[in-house]
Amino acid sequence: MSETAHDPLRAPRDPLRDWYRQFPPFTVGGSLYAVPPAHRAATAAALAARDCRVHIDIIVDATGRGLGVSARELAEARAAAPYARIDLHLIVADTLPAALAAEVVGETVATALRTGAEAVTMDLARIGRHPAAVEALHRGGVALWLEHTPRARVLEVPPGVDGALVMFIPPGTKQSADPSMLTEVGRLAATLPTAVDGGITAPVAARCAERGAAYIVAGRSLLTAAVPSAPAPAPASVPASVPAPASVSAPAPAPRTENHREDLP
Repeated sequence: MSETAHDPLRAPRDPLRDWYRQFPPFTVGGSLYAVPPAHRAATAAALAARDCRVHIDIIVDATGRGLGVSARELAEARAAAPYARIDLHLIVADTLPAALAAEVVGETVATALRTGAEAVTMDLARIGRHPAAVEALHRGGVALWLEHTPRARVLEVPPGVDGALVMFIPPGTKQSADPSMLTEVGRLAATLPTAVDGGITAPVAARCAERGAAYIVAGRSLLTAAVPSAPAPAPASVPASVPAPASVSAPAPAPRTENHREDLP
């Protein structure tokens, strides 16, 4: 193999591209799903050392097979970055049988509580169908964020939701960011802490921040170890009438680490 060829088992020297530095600490997060499994723990440590958050995609297809970051990989990432600010995004195929979906949601909640995640993002269907799991999140001090996608734009945010994750592409796909979602960022950020994800590049990140995004998730545009990943199933649109859990107060943010970007070489 030539020295210029990409070797997915060989970590790059500089794990992050510099554009994250234009934002305040903990505004930018890296998606570990974009990185080969062998690099995920080290990437989590690199993100935490640079005051960036760690975003974990838990992806389950219609057969119940996990396609995203595994529980073992998440545990390794937490061990490598014990003070990292971690959030989880649960992406479940809409055709997954109800019993399996309930099991996946329960396991995700348990994982969030066990690993000290700050927030879990779910779609409207999961929030409405699994109120006990949602309540367990809130009891454990984990924020509940609502997934908002180009295919399933939520017109009314249900009670009990602490934030919104605006996807600029359908979850699990590799399209270019949909610029029309910038309007949704501004609308949701007026009332909720709002994050963005999906095809986010440095220019798109800047435009999202201008519209009030408090958290910017990026994968291939940020992480130099990132390689194309297998696409995950995108949940189908769900009606806005799905019942939601009772309202609760948002938990306090996690304490900051002692590392600061200005201290880096």
